[in-house]
Amino acid sequence: MLVIGAGGLGCAAGIALARSGLELDVTLVDPDRVERSNLHRQVLFDDRDVGHSKAERAAEKLHALSGGAITARGVIDRVDVTNAEQLARAHDVVVEGTDRHESKFLAADAAALARTPVVHAGVVRWAGWAMASTPFESACLRCVFEDVPSGEVETCSEAGVIGPAVGVMGALEAALAVQILEGRREVAGVLHRFDARTASARTSRVKSRASCPLCGERATIRALDRERYAAPACAT
Repeated sequence: MLVIGAGGLGCAAGIALARSGLELDVTLVDPDRVERSNLHRQVLFDDRDVGHSKAERAAEKLHALSGGAITARGVIDRVDVTNAEQLARAHDVVVEGTDRHESKFLAADAAALARTPVVHAGVVRWAGWAMASTPFESACLRCVFEDVPSGEVETCSEAGVIGPAVGVMGALEAALAVQILEGRREVAGVLHRFDARTASARTSRVKSRASCPLCGERATIRALDRERYAAPACAT
């Protein structure tokens, strides 16, 4: 399993996976270090981890929390067009836990090209969403959100985020990923929405778009092109 980003979503998903009792091989990729200001939502870390690599610390902690059931490897790197498809191809499922729109579409495109299932999630303020996708079998991220937003669109780092909402969506990502690994492909293509302010949730099955450039009948995305993503290298 590949986990892109060891931030709030990646930490919550990681804890859920570690407590699942399953034996898993997990690769966590993140270029950043633990910051004290993020501890409220990056619940895998504490004050002793501040300044250390998020990927390496997360890998150590997941191995320990799982009682050794999880073999985890931390990679201090940034997922971009040079390595995303190769990373996706080397794993059975991708868990995308980034907080940038560019990174989410990059992960979706790379997973589809690698024919690897992917689980996405996002949280801004109190509201979150999650969806699993199996390439060319279910709707993908581009079927729902189409493309990297143009103009001013806030991310969680800009608008703020409520820690518990991140925890819920990260745990849901882990649950979806485990179900994909168990062969339950029917969980793909279902959009889950959660509002922490009202503790309400709803789901809807998303149809694949015939005009989707990634998975549609006349798909045009055949490779990862740096110019397709707004950021020169997508941050986690």
